[in-house]
Amino acid sequence: MTDRTFFRLRFPIAAALPFETSHGQLSVCELSEGGLRILCDTESGLHVGQTVQGTIVLSSGERIDVKGLAVRREKDELVITQAEGVTFQHMMNEQRNLVHRFPKGIASTPPATDPSN
Repeated sequence: MTDRTFFRLRFPIAAALPFETSHGQLSVCELSEGGLRILCDTESGLHVGQTVQGTIVLSSGERIDVKGLAVRREKDELVITQAEGVTFQHMMNEQRNLVHRFPKGIASTPPATDPSN
């Protein structure tokens, strides 16, 4: 088991947060204080090794600017680390929102990507 520095919050497709970039609007499928995972295909113009910046629109409507490094691609997801901008309070608010929206649990919703791909 790997020790993680930050708690990660996974979002089902129905609750994915908008991520506005110069490459268009994408979706955040996982969020932490130290990084994020966005849904984007190889046609998005975002590549591993590139600095990525944009604005996440939280479920409350609050907008937070983030900047980080794209470190790997997993299918149609791009993992961004060393991200600045997301706080512990943002994480707790988003977790409360998910529990409220999905009282039976996120496991009862489809995953952000199809695991059979």
